[in-house]
Amino acid sequence: MTAPGKTADLACPDCGAGHLPTCPLARAVEEVVQGDVSWFRKHPRSNKRTRSVTPAEVSEMAFSAGFRPLGDVSVMRASATVLGYCFSDGTRSGIAMHQVTI
Repeated sequence: MTAPGKTADLACPDCGAGHLPTCPLARAVEEVVQGDVSWFRKHPRSNKRTRSVTPAEVSEMAFSAGFRPLGDVSVMRASATVLGYCFSDGTRSGIAMHQVTI
């Protein structure tokens, strides 16, 4: 059993599940992540990037963390295979981690 509040307990507003492979929200977030991967490939000496939060990320955080981030997101290269994302709405903050290949 999954603890309350975990993504597996939530119904995605786009696919009605935890996220199906065809989920429009999951695909939109993946496109954003791939854009960040491309940025880090072009900037191999950088470990951090700050950019505006995207609508897909706002929806994903509202779905998975219960708040809608505002303003900028900090994207950090944690390793060659992990990007970390730090979001805030001015009061609350949350993180997301994505497996990648840089």
